Amino acid sequence: MPPEVAERVPVIAYSVYRAFRNYVDRDELIQEAWIWCLKRKDDIEKALAEENPDIRKHNESRLWWQLKRACERFARKEKAIKSGYVVGDEYFFEISTISQMLPHIMANIFEGVLLEQAQQMVDDGLPKRPSAPSEGRNLLTMLVDIKKAYELLDEQERELLKARYHENLTLVQMAERFETSKSSVDRWCENALRSLQRLLGGDSPWS
Repeated sequence: MPPEVAERVPVIAYSVYRAFRNYVDRDELIQEAWIWCLKRKDDIEKALAEENPDIRKHNESRLWWQLKRACERFARKEKAIKSGYVVGDEYFFEISTISQMLPHIMANIFEGVLLEQAQQMVDDGLPKRPSAPSEGRNLLTMLVDIKKAYELLDEQERELLKARYHENLTLVQMAERFETSKSSVDRWCENALRSLQRLLGGDSPWS
């Protein structure tokens, strides 16, 4: 395992521990972080071995952010259990929810629309969900999380989602722009959404 991992694991685990100190043990968080890293050992080594400094920096940002989210998921689960809530009640990012929010996040990135304004724009359109006391997630937090995850995607994935959800191109128009078939660009968009979902922790916090 690259030495950078040994340096970052305790730092990231401690940052999450500070937010959940009443519900999770620091050593358990560090152990969970190491388990996450060991399961992805080959991918981590490949990402940190990148010779291009810009790509490597991007890889590092993406990796540490994913690791922090993994620690947060573990801590939220422990908090839910100790607080007496059912972990299945925790909010998770469905593809349909991400797709619904992306146009407003794009407006923030490319047009400078404030996320607070975007919150008002999508508030009435979202399905009503009971809030989970153990999570306390709100719409603005979700918008911020999805925006951060979008910025960690590969360049092509960002361009695909921008064309689809900001420029509102049809699949036929996108196929022409990316010089591929309609079915291929549709598959690429779906894969980009799933990459975004994985960065956000998967289709369920407990997967």
